[in-house]
Formats: sequence, structure tokens, C-alpha cells
Amino acid sequence: VRDTVYVFGGEFSRGFQFHHYRDLWKLDLAKNAWTNVEQKTGPSPRSGHRMVLWKHFIVLYGGFYETSRGVKFYDDLHFFDLREERWHLGVNAKTA
Repeated sequence: VRDTVYVFGGEFSRGFQFHHYRDLWKLDLAKNAWTNVEQKTGPSPRSGHRMVLWKHFIVLYGGFYETSRGVKFYDDLHFFDLREERWHLGVNAKTA
């Protein structure tokens, strides 16, 4: 983990056309090589989210999904287990 950078999602826009991503990439800093971490589950496409490292998890919170019709804001929590390389859905504090 010390020599690795993880990037999730993001947005590409051209005028009023928006495309959001839900892919997870890791950059090996020692080799200067990107790898796509393919996942069937995990957070929905988004941008504007926040990510931090906690123990052996990447914690992802919130974000938004923008279209020409409006913006959907997320209030969800996801954990990416770096040992298993898989996503886990967190418990929403409002419903816990």
C-alpha cells in the first residue's frame, strides 16, 4: 500500500453531456504502472466523493452524479478491502 495510489470514478463532461465512471485503478509507484482493479460490485458511478485510508481499507464517502436534468447527491459509505480487493457497503449513520 505504501507504494500504491488508488483512484476511483470521476467525471468527463463536454458541454451539457456528462459521463461518470465507477472504475477503480491502482498505480504502482515503483513500476510506474497502472492496473484496472475490475469489480462487479461497489459504489455507483460518481464524482466529487472523498476517499481516505483506514487500516487496510479505502473508505469512500458521498459524491454526486450529474446529468443534463439535474444532480443526484450521495450520502453513502463504502469500504474497499485492500487484502481481498473487494468492496463492502457501509452502514448509513442516519439509518443505524
